[in-house]
Amino acid sequence: MLSGRVSRAAWWIMAVAIVAACGAAARGDEPVLTVQVVNDAGDAIEGAEAYLIENTNSMPFSRTWVKTNADGVARFDPASVGAGSRLEVVEQPVSLVVRAGGYAWSMQKITVPRLEPVKVVLNQGRSVELVLGAAEGMEQPRRLRPIVFAEGQSVAAWLTNVQEFNKEYGAEARFSAAIPEGLGGGRYRVAVPADCGRFWVLVNEAGFLRAFQAGPFEAEAMSEPIAIALPRPATLAIRLAPDEQTAHAYTNCATIVYASPEIPDGGWSFAVHVQYSPEQTLEAELTDLSPDFYSVNAMTGDKSTRGDRSRADYFQAQQGMNIAAGERSEANFAMQTYDEETLRAKLKGEHALKVKVSLADGSPAAGRSYALAFALQKFGRTMEVASGTVPESGEFTVNGLPAGSEAFLSLQIDDEDAGYVFIEGDQAETVYEVSVAPAVGDLAPDMELTRLSDGSTFRLSSLRGQVVYVDFWASWCGPCQEPMAHSDSVMSRRADWKDRAVIIGASIDNGIEIIREHVDRRGWTHVVQTFCSEGEAGWSCEAAKRYAVRGVPTCYLIDQTGRITWTGHPSEIDVEKEIDALLGARR
Repeated sequence: MLSGRVSRAAWWIMAVAIVAACGAAARGDEPVLTVQVVNDAGDAIEGAEAYLIENTNSMPFSRTWVKTNADGVARFDPASVGAGSRLEVVEQPVSLVVRAGGYAWSMQKITVPRLEPVKVVLNQGRSVELVLGAAEGMEQPRRLRPIVFAEGQSVAAWLTNVQEFNKEYGAEARFSAAIPEGLGGGRYRVAVPADCGRFWVLVNEAGFLRAFQAGPFEAEAMSEPIAIALPRPATLAIRLAPDEQTAHAYTNCATIVYASPEIPDGGWSFAVHVQYSPEQTLEAELTDLSPDFYSVNAMTGDKSTRGDRSRADYFQAQQGMNIAAGERSEANFAMQTYDEETLRAKLKGEHALKVKVSLADGSPAAGRSYALAFALQKFGRTMEVASGTVPESGEFTVNGLPAGSEAFLSLQIDDEDAGYVFIEGDQAETVYEVSVAPAVGDLAPDMELTRLSDGSTFRLSSLRGQVVYVDFWASWCGPCQEPMAHSDSVMSRRADWKDRAVIIGASIDNGIEIIREHVDRRGWTHVVQTFCSEGEAGWSCEAAKRYAVRGVPTCYLIDQTGRITWTGHPSEIDVEKEIDALLGARR
């Protein structure tokens, strides 16, 4: 579940699960997939390359490109998809990408393992010329080749080129949908499929310019060469050292620099630099970064322990930095370790926090337990400030709080997260209003939603008499995508549910056009796709407030009487089975 832009470890967890599943699905030495590649005339193409991408998040499924032999045949064996064990699991949905020099790439959705061969016909497509222009005074390396990707391929391109997802496989694992033909002078010819739509260009050449993205470009509109001006790289200097004011005992430290590019499968961050030190200090100077916004992270621990929040010396800090072309920026970190006595003395002030706790219907949430604590994210822990029971008024006040960046508080109601509060320094009292999430057995709060299909509005209460499954999600949320694809698949084949059950996608995006484009591009129109348009946009919309949505995806299953029968993460429910059960109970 995502409560911010992205979970940086989510892609790795998914990749391990996917590879393990594929590794458990083959038998002996049988290929996972066989591909036959031919041209328009039906002639075999030798030396073509095939690659598999996981469908939902466009992550690498293959460990490397697999080349065709003289007969135009490429075989994916368990090793080529990273499988290290015998296969015993169900088929996995993937996208098959095939490329060859002088031909436009092909991408189609299939499942693996697959017994019958897949035939792929490559054609010359649309010829597009790219012209890369280095910054004044800089010489473009002859070895540089632009990386080209389209929708459904972006994460694979960034992971394998910038983050080096398959580093142990070297250049063989790096993804580019096209094989650019060098024409000299920074000019390249690329064959793009006639139906490609939009594509992007990525430049990642160590020592020259890394993590630079250009686009999107509309293939249909390309009658002239595409001129891409490469910026002068920026320099980022990083230094980690113990805080000089207090002695801090820790061993090992590390830094990770993340980029969060605007890609069509958004919500991802990619590590452009990772460095570990066995000492208490670390220094790095990156001189070839594309000018952009980066998140620079500093932490104690080594590769295996840096994420362990139970360590006494756990520490993690972050700086967001816009680094400019041709300029040098510095990120300096004073590394600390947890000292409760020092922190309690420091976290005192003259400010008051008034908390108003209500139920979904707006009445006071009297009798609910609460706990307020400083969210000491740097140290991976919380430090309690106050706790008790919400009075009949639904309000309680905590005094003596400080303002500023350290005054970051977490609130729990009935042992459930109820949000975070930041104390502003320009007012003596901060008021925080929070709604308790509706629970199983409660009547589902009413809300107004806007249909993406035609812009019309409706209220949830108008669906009374039907089983309703509501999925609060967003286009930028990586973990939201697979559940939504599954829900759309379910609705596409359950015509028997008409007027009896409905699945609603309730987007908390910041604009209706953002989510409409996202849904239309993926064809997820069997679900009733909506935008939470009542009130402010995003997390502050009225629907999110009434349902106390503090992370996505969050789902609610509502029966025909309008009462909630289940709530949680979509991975925790077989939604088709549960809807059928509710429908059967009413027959």
